[in-house]
Amino acid sequence: KEVPVLVAANPLFNEMGHVIGVVELIFPAAGDLGLFREIDKVAEAARQGRIEVRVEQELFHGRHLKRAEALNDMLTAMTERATEASANTKAVAQVMTSVADTDTVDEAVQQALKTVRTAFNWEYGSYWLLDPQDKAMRCTVESGSLPAELRQIFLGLRVKEGEGMLGKAWK
Repeated sequence: KEVPVLVAANPLFNEMGHVIGVVELIFPAAGDLGLFREIDKVAEAARQGRIEVRVEQELFHGRHLKRAEALNDMLTAMTERATEASANTKAVAQVMTSVADTDTVDEAVQQALKTVRTAFNWEYGSYWLLDPQDKAMRCTVESGSLPAELRQIFLGLRVKEGEGMLGKAWK
């Protein structure tokens, strides 16, 4: 019966730097080969655009299971970021399309806020402008709904750079 193995060979040197022997370690490689096959399967699926495919963890145990879990965790993190980036890109394109047919700046801002809220499932969005007279930001356009108390606060709020929590958020 053939058994796949991994061989690690490390030479032994004397004081003069001459090889005087070799230490060889031989490990069964069935798990490694299985993991390599699973990695190839996942890579091929990704090339075909199927980024949801993962290593079948139930095929492994011990150190191979830990490697399979780590690989799947890495793939999930990468695909989540790619999915988020794709959603963001799609949202930007939707905003650009939605404002293309507007006639005024206020219409464009209102449409952009509505499109962003829809794309990201937000309840509320607001647009703030800098008042050139007192150099304060104020809410000028709203989209969505807020409780009346919060809405009144936002509409009357004037925020100067560096003042309060909101003022520290802009430059």
